[in-house]
Amino acid sequence: TLANNFHEMIKVSKKYNFLPKIFTNAANTKDETIGLLVELGFFVNISMDAATKNLYERIRIGASFDRFIRNVERYLYYKEKIKNPRFHIRLACTCAPYNIDDVLNILKFAKNYFKLPSRKKLNEVADKIKKQL
Repeated sequence: TLANNFHEMIKVSKKYNFLPKIFTNAANTKDETIGLLVELGFFVNISMDAATKNLYERIRIGASFDRFIRNVERYLYYKEKIKNPRFHIRLACTCAPYNIDDVLNILKFAKNYFKLPSRKKLNEVADKIKKQL
């Protein structure tokens, strides 16, 4: 996080009637922060640049793909543990020339972790993306 008082800042959101959203690369998220975001009912968008360790770490210099995976798993763990119906988690990916060949792997990752539609549907989405390029 960029702010030393991040936890205090997000706690303020509880006073207001809106859906707080946050974008993260989930590279260095602590358990306390994840638990607080779930408890407060945030809409968390996790940016994913690649689904393979080599490409992920080439794109996110200094980041660890293994740590990213652990943090995604921790978000899902806290979601299940706290069961706040206001909390939502989404995976976001920007397709670019450097990661376009990994899109199908990203879709497979999303399917495995976020219980997405069938493989057939994922392949249809991947085919549609490739045709638009």
